[in-house]
Amino acid sequence: MVESNTVTVTYSAVPITWTCEICGQKFNTEEELRKHLEEAHGVKKIKCPFCEQSFDSYEELWKHISEAHQKEVAIIVIAIIIVIALIFWLAKE
Repeated sequence: MVESNTVTVTYSAVPITWTCEICGQKFNTEEELRKHLEEAHGVKKIKCPFCEQSFDSYEELWKHISEAHQKEVAIIVIAIIIVIALIFWLAKE
């Protein structure tokens, strides 16, 4: 006897909605929710200084930068170290 695995797929007739966590208002699209958040509550996306991506929190932005822009961050760190070294060197003279 061979047993077969079956998968039941159900479809919901209820459309997916996006809900504002601040006031509870519901929207049909994520874009409508984002527009509402900015216009009604002053919530703006945080843009990455290295590319065109935007994030809801600084935590998400930092995770993105540390994963996607390691080379840029390394260059900035090296530049800061050089500037600090120059300041100390000039202070000695």
